[in-house]
Amino acid sequence: MQFLKKNPDNIQELTKCWNAIEMILSLNITILDAPKDFRLVMHNCREYKLMTRDALHVSIMKSNGISHITTGDEDFKGVPGITVWTPVR
Repeated sequence: MQFLKKNPDNIQELTKCWNAIEMILSLNITILDAPKDFRLVMHNCREYKLMTRDALHVSIMKSNGISHITTGDEDFKGVPGITVWTPVR
C-alpha cells in the first residue's frame, strides 16, 4: 500500500488484480454488504474469540441467515449455529 501511495502510476499495472475482480463480478453470485453496525462484529470477536475478519464473516452470515461456510479455518467451528465444511486437501 505504501508503495502504491508513493508511486500512484503503478496502480495501472495491477492488471492481474483487475482481471480477478472482473472474473468474480462476472460470476452468478451475490456479494453481501458488511453490517452497518460494527458492534455486532465486536460482539462476535469477544463472544467466540475470533479475529476481526472472521467475526465480520460471522456477522454477515448471521445477518443474512447463512449457516454454512466452506473454509479451512478451524476457528469457525466454535460458533454455534454455523456448520463448517472443510475442503479435502
